[in-house]
Amino acid sequence: MWGVLDALLEDGRLGVEAITGASAGAMNAVVLVQGWLEGGIDGARSQLETFWRSASVGASLSPAQRGLLDLVLGLWHNQTWTNMITRSFGPYQTNPLNINPLRDEIDALVDFDRVRAATDVEIFISATNVWTGKIKIFRRQELTAIT
Repeated sequence: MWGVLDALLEDGRLGVEAITGASAGAMNAVVLVQGWLEGGIDGARSQLETFWRSASVGASLSPAQRGLLDLVLGLWHNQTWTNMITRSFGPYQTNPLNINPLRDEIDALVDFDRVRAATDVEIFISATNVWTGKIKIFRRQELTAIT
């Protein structure tokens, strides 16, 4: 998704009046708007690159470390008990310390007061409740980092 946004912004033939997103697209949307407010198209492209490079674990690891991480995650993923735990408990029960690196990255890069106050570009964010399947649309005033 980041690559598509980057290519569209780089092309320059489209004007951005509004952006919408859900899930990773929601992160892209707020990061893009933050960058847009700081430096127009170039600021948006730069902010998106900064976010995704800092959010990528692999970006900070050597090839040997990535291989070891892939091995550990592969073993973790294939364990029957791991599947049972993740299917039986919700994310708040399996993450009692509320560790959320993406939230931390968003908090570090996005000034939500400024994004909420911006009128240069409209922003529409939605999320789907995985239990009910219902969509929630967040108003501009509700935008904040993931909690």
